[in-house]
Amino acid sequence: MDIDSQVSASAFGRLVNISQQAVSKHVADGHLRKSGTLAEWLFDYCEHLRVQAAGRGGDKQADLAAAKTEEAQVKAALGRLAYNEKLGTLVIADDAAQAVVNWAAYANREIRGAVERLRQALEKEHGISIDASTLSDVVEPAIERIGEFAGDVAEGLTDSSE
Repeated sequence: MDIDSQVSASAFGRLVNISQQAVSKHVADGHLRKSGTLAEWLFDYCEHLRVQAAGRGGDKQADLAAAKTEEAQVKAALGRLAYNEKLGTLVIADDAAQAVVNWAAYANREIRGAVERLRQALEKEHGISIDASTLSDVVEPAIERIGEFAGDVAEGLTDSSE
């Protein structure tokens, strides 16, 4: 074996008594350079073992563990999104915001219509005349608050999705 020649993972593993998979993991983790020579891999491997034995590899290991945890969380979140999309239960924030605004517009029309029908029924039943502005002074502020609330909710939905 020429020390300055590129070495395979299986040959290096046999030399240092670790599996080919363990060598590949060392390459993936950055402990061994990709396509290294036997001399480079021996140096890198010994340096890695020395750092670990001295207790100085912890920070890098902690960073790697944190990155792997974050990656797992992202994969899990993406999996939940895909699952909910497949079930048809995924709600797009812009669609939800539009639904809230549409609901407020519908509620506005229904409330105004109901108040007008109530005014007409009272006038007919009691033979009186009710000024429409008297009722609108009470109803309009409530309708405006509903519209403002729906707008705030819709804005919050679209802001949180960006």
